[in-house]
Amino acid sequence: MKLDCYATGGVACEIVPAPQDRAWMDASPERYPYRCLPLNIANAFGWHLLAPCAIDIEYTGGPDRADIRVAFTDPVPGLEHFCQSHFARGVLTFHPGYLFRTEPGWNLLVGGPLNWPKDGIQPLTGIVETDWLPFPFTMNWQMTRAGRVRFEKGEPFCQIVPVPAGGLEGVVPTIRSIDADPELKAEYEAYRDRRTEFLRQLAEREPEAVREGWQKFYFRGRLPTGTRAPVTHASKLRLAEAVDTRPAPPPEPEPAPAASVAAAGPAARFVPPSLSRRPAIVSLRRHDGIGVTRSELDFAAARHLMPLGGAEIEPASNSYPVCFTLDPPGAVAVVGGRAGDNLFVAGKTWAASTYVPAVVRQYPFSVQPEGPDRRWTLCVDEACPWLGRDGAAKLIAGGRLTDLGKAGATVAEALMREQVAAAALVAALAERRLLVPVAANQDHPIAARPDFAHLLVVDHVRYGALPSALAEDWRRRGWSALVAAHVRSLGNWRRLAEREQARNPAGVPA
Repeated sequence: MKLDCYATGGVACEIVPAPQDRAWMDASPERYPYRCLPLNIANAFGWHLLAPCAIDIEYTGGPDRADIRVAFTDPVPGLEHFCQSHFARGVLTFHPGYLFRTEPGWNLLVGGPLNWPKDGIQPLTGIVETDWLPFPFTMNWQMTRAGRVRFEKGEPFCQIVPVPAGGLEGVVPTIRSIDADPELKAEYEAYRDRRTEFLRQLAEREPEAVREGWQKFYFRGRLPTGTRAPVTHASKLRLAEAVDTRPAPPPEPEPAPAASVAAAGPAARFVPPSLSRRPAIVSLRRHDGIGVTRSELDFAAARHLMPLGGAEIEPASNSYPVCFTLDPPGAVAVVGGRAGDNLFVAGKTWAASTYVPAVVRQYPFSVQPEGPDRRWTLCVDEACPWLGRDGAAKLIAGGRLTDLGKAGATVAEALMREQVAAAALVAALAERRLLVPVAANQDHPIAARPDFAHLLVVDHVRYGALPSALAEDWRRRGWSALVAAHVRSLGNWRRLAEREQARNPAGVPA
């Protein structure tokens, strides 16, 4: 079905598919609200209209239009008509700037973003006959108390959902006994019994139930009896992006070229941590002929913290507690219970079935800022114990990097960029005062050790209270998924303690 969105002039808001993510769901322990499939589907059920700038609303609690004052942070022409008090009595009115037209027999359900609570104000919902109306609708919110409310730039203020016109008029709710449908009753009783038994097993901490965590019949579209859901079953919505067919505006003058990442911006000031003890700029002449004499990971055995790139936070969260640091800013995997003791290196190999950080996989290469212009430069650790000219597997040969050397250099360059990305996340978390010492947030004995006093974790309560628009911005940047993985990883303190106990059963400090 087509949904035509005719821009009527003035401010026409951005239209985007509604996301499945919600900040309050991300901040919940183990992100448990995402286990509710109906909630997930409703979150993404339609399209969001986004505020073109930040909007501050102040309400005195009175009945007059003058009792609501609206202020805009950006000098965008036409904003005074975009959002105003029109109906009085604490009602705030948005003019989206579109005339929507649906196909015959379809209306638009218009309301606030679903499952997106906002303190002090409540969205009002309407059904609009957009298959014939030649004028646009307004989106209205009701203030629920005197006070101040803010819509951030990019925050959704409206969700639109096409619905069949008159589709409910022929519906007759009929109350029946469950015994009237023996097949349905059998399916219901099978689900009820499995659910009751699963909750009992979970309460008694039976291992299989604990590993399962929650039942997934609905998500998987299969009932306990083996019956499959119809083909219409969906576990995720994938709605189309809005397509803008308006004539392109005249081109603006070309801006000056941006400075190279090697010479400006946060990356130029950032020094990525590495495991190298004596990094030297790779010289294809000086280092020609060096190769690997053996393949051992003992160089990482004395490191209890492993620096991570942003893209590593999620895979590392399955194996280790992932925390943050401010000096240098970034993410680290906790791989040991005490300084100088990596619990995942044994016999000079990394523990099986656990994530191996890129800082280990790139070694002996690293990328470091060098020279007055802080240009990123490939380095090799000249103190690496298993490099030598008698190594058969060459890293540099014939004045060039071999395939083996190129592979290490590629990992090193990718990690450098991901460490810069992790540093940006940490800076944003610190700016919002969302980071707290690990010992103040985690009650596990290992987390309270002095070796971890400088580690930080996200305060999930404060994080859950982020302004909606900021939370949406972080979701788009991918930061909300990284924070969720970090929070989930904190359950690995127990696994770390188990590994430490297995290595040192007597409990004597190493």
